Parts: sequence; structure tokens; C-alpha cells
Amino acid sequence: MTDQEMVVSVSAQRPALFPLVGTSAHLYFAQVDKVAFGWSQENGKQEAQFHIQKVGSVRGWAVVESWPLTEQGWVDAWAFMLTKHPELSAKVSATVGHEQRRSFVAAHGAAMREAREQQGELGALVNCVLLGGYGVEDGAGAGDRVDLRFTREQIWLTKHRGNMPYLRVDYADARALEFEGGVVRSGGGWVGGGFGILGAAEGVAMASLLNALTAKTTVQTSVRFEAATAELFLFTDSATPKALEMRFAEIRAKVRAGAAGAAATAPSLTPALPPAARDGDWSERLLRLGEMHEKGLLTAQEFAAAKAKLLG
Repeated sequence: MTDQEMVVSVSAQRPALFPLVGTSAHLYFAQVDKVAFGWSQENGKQEAQFHIQKVGSVRGWAVVESWPLTEQGWVDAWAFMLTKHPELSAKVSATVGHEQRRSFVAAHGAAMREAREQQGELGALVNCVLLGGYGVEDGAGAGDRVDLRFTREQIWLTKHRGNMPYLRVDYADARALEFEGGVVRSGGGWVGGGFGILGAAEGVAMASLLNALTAKTTVQTSVRFEAATAELFLFTDSATPKALEMRFAEIRAKVRAGAAGAAATAPSLTPALPPAARDGDWSERLLRLGEMHEKGLLTAQEFAAAKAKLLG
């Protein structure tokens, strides 16, 4: 199979272009070398049409072929491209896929934002750096800028200024929201000094002034959020841990309530002991029953009944 035949076979499936038609005019929707495919809307002077244009060295773009801006027109345009410009048809197909994905993300993102707003936002910790963790959707990685948003019903992790959630957690599934770190001071380092008492005093005063001017104070706060199926580590320089604890006191209370509810309903890892076991002698009595059974003093039925009674 030649390269051209391969391109034709790959792009032979006509893409669903018509959802995109009508949103705007695309004079050059896709282009390969000096050939472009697009469409123009009706403007009172020219009928709406699909068209293939070719660039020239003197007259610029010139329409090579055109078809009505209809379903049948798109069928005819696609058949022409497959035959005459297979590379262009492949480019059109890829562009259609890209545009449809972008439209889907935009529509879905708008729906997610509306859903979050309907829940009522209690607060947000925005423009954090995602350090690591697990449980987030594909697309989020260490070093990404993210927002941690709190509604009345859920905790959302989204791309910074985005709407598509990397993570959505009900408060009933939350386990911890912790802030650690503090204020870091750097710079300064000037040391006073001089000859005599006056010189020393002037030197110390000058050093204090320089330190005040050149010292830099920064906030470095790490955030840990844990849920039943996820754990995230974030970094923010927007506020100290104490300030964030006060700002998100209501959120932390809801998270603690969720953790307490999960602990209360969690099954015990220690099995309940029978009454004889609580008395501390059940193992010895069970051992004696086994010995009596082995010696023939108890039948199998009698041994089973005695063991069942012992274990409650």
C-alpha cells in the first residue's frame, strides 16, 4: 500500500462535520501545503457554501471547487477531497475531532460549574501547586496549578480557574484536611560594627536598617487532604497554616464529622468472643473436648454439640 492509499484508507470515514457548521464561518478550516478546506456563511452577496481554495503566487487565494452548505454538499466535498486531496481529507478529519473534543470539554465544563454553583460554594483555596498523591483523574500531575473548592455538599479539585473536576468527594467520604508549615524569613545578614562606642552604635543602627530593608518573609504552607479513595498534597504561599485553619474552620468541622461517621460504621477487625472465651478458659475446655473425642469418649455428634455450646 502506498502512502497516499494509506492516507485515503485512514480518512475514508466521513467525519460528522455538521454539528460544527453554523457556529461560525471557517474560510480556512484545515490546510495542507497550499490547499485549504473551509466554508462561508451566507452574507447577502454570496451563497453559503463549502469550498476548497488554493493559494497562488499572484492572485492569492482562489476557489478551486465549491458545494452548497448542506448535508449533500458535505458528502460531495468529502468525496472530492478523498479523490483529489487525500492529505487534506486526513487533516480535516483530525481537525473535526479536535473541535468536537473542545466543544465537549467546554459544554461539560459549563455543566460542572453550574453543578458546583448549585451546591453553594463555602470557600476555595486557589492557585495551589499539586505536589503529589493518588486518586485524581488523568490529566492532573505534580507541579500543576489547581484549586481546592468547598461546596456545601462536596470537595472539588479542579485545574486553576477551571471547571472540570480532577476529584469530587462527598464530606461523608472525607477523612482529613490538614495545614502545616509557616513563615520563612530570608535575606538580611548585615552585621554592625565600627571603631569606638559611637562607631559601633552607628554600625549596629545601620545594620538593623539594612536588615529590615533586605529581609524577605515568605509563607510556605503544605496542605494534606485525605478521602476514602484519595490523598492529595498541595503547596500554597497565600496564607499561614493558622490563617487557613481559621478560614476553613467550617470545612474542617464537616471533614471531621465525615471521618467520625466512617469510624463509627467501620467493621471491627477483632471478632466477637463467645461467653466462654471472655471467661478466659475456652481454649483449654475446647482442647479437652478434642482429646475426649480422639479417645472415643465422645461421638462426633456429641463433640460437635459440645463445641457449639462452648462457642455460644
